[in-house]
Amino acid sequence: MRKIIVLSILFMLNQSLATELKIAVSDTNLGGVNQSHLKSILSCTTGILEENITIKSFPSLRGRQEFLNRTVDGYYPVVFTSELKNNGLFPLYIDEVLMIKLKDIPDKNISLGLVKGDHSQYLKKFKDYTLSFSVLNSKTLFRGLVEKRAEAIIVKRSEIPNDFLLDNFDLKSLEYVESGIELNTSFYKKAAMGKIEVRKRYSECLEKVNFLLDHDRRESIVNKIRKDIEHIQSIFTIERKNVSNIAKKEKMWKDGSRGLDFIQKILKSEESIKLKEVLSGYNFVSEAFIFNHQGATLGETIKSSDFDQSDERKYSLVKSQKEFNENNITDLYYDASSGVFQIGIMIRLQDRKGDFSGGIYIGANINKILTHYKIN
Repeated sequence: MRKIIVLSILFMLNQSLATELKIAVSDTNLGGVNQSHLKSILSCTTGILEENITIKSFPSLRGRQEFLNRTVDGYYPVVFTSELKNNGLFPLYIDEVLMIKLKDIPDKNISLGLVKGDHSQYLKKFKDYTLSFSVLNSKTLFRGLVEKRAEAIIVKRSEIPNDFLLDNFDLKSLEYVESGIELNTSFYKKAAMGKIEVRKRYSECLEKVNFLLDHDRRESIVNKIRKDIEHIQSIFTIERKNVSNIAKKEKMWKDGSRGLDFIQKILKSEESIKLKEVLSGYNFVSEAFIFNHQGATLGETIKSSDFDQSDERKYSLVKSQKEFNENNITDLYYDASSGVFQIGIMIRLQDRKGDFSGGIYIGANINKILTHYKIN
């Protein structure tokens, strides 16, 4: 019996090593996700080696046609509706649909520009509008806005050119759109898993991925938020506050129902109340917590996974680094508890003498922080 089980495992292993997975992608708009990300996530999800995963780019919607013809096992990106969510892996990217308009233009009687066939459903949000022009691509669309052929355009954030300056325009967020990978039945057969297991594995794998922020984007975020960071630091100038029995409290924190009273005490602490009050004006905050010079959590907006932060990078970074710079921002990652892609912002706190007294960690919804500070 044991021999049969071992042979079965070896057979399945050999099958996974030999299996080839084919994914089509549209090369027009990947929402900031590159092919190495796709391979890594799919390999983690299915157990199929990365070198056995083929990803081929197609112009426009040809990749979608390859998927419908069943010559490939999956297609990315697909915007996920409630009807499609059982047929794929999502979210791999959450895009924001924006109205970008000339400054001080009222919401009534707006002349709009659109990419042909895109975003027309959003026109229903406005009672009075004039469709000024429709073009074939977003590059021409932005040129039309700059040349004032229309007072506003509707686009996805991922379509904004890197060199386009949003400071000169008003922004309005219309909707967040989930995209992901749509799967054919061949995908599940090759993965030797059902839909529920595939989605569970995918979610676990997605949380492990860091999506690198390019230098320009990271630099823009740091420069835009610096004044607000300094303001937060000035409000939370705190003296060192010792916490005893940190290891015991860490265990209690993760001890299910037996730690509830302790967790509630932290969530209702003076530091928690102050943190929520100070951050209430920043709509991009998904989560935040404050810790002392030992790494012990003093307060938070929602329950964090750990009470003791002393073994985390966020703690060692703010302890050793006095000046806020690009190192204080993490790469992009998916947070399953909040259901958003976010970055981490690590803030050093000091006492009145300028000595390290703790830190604040903010999980920031990437789309919301970019809109809040008008970063493209």
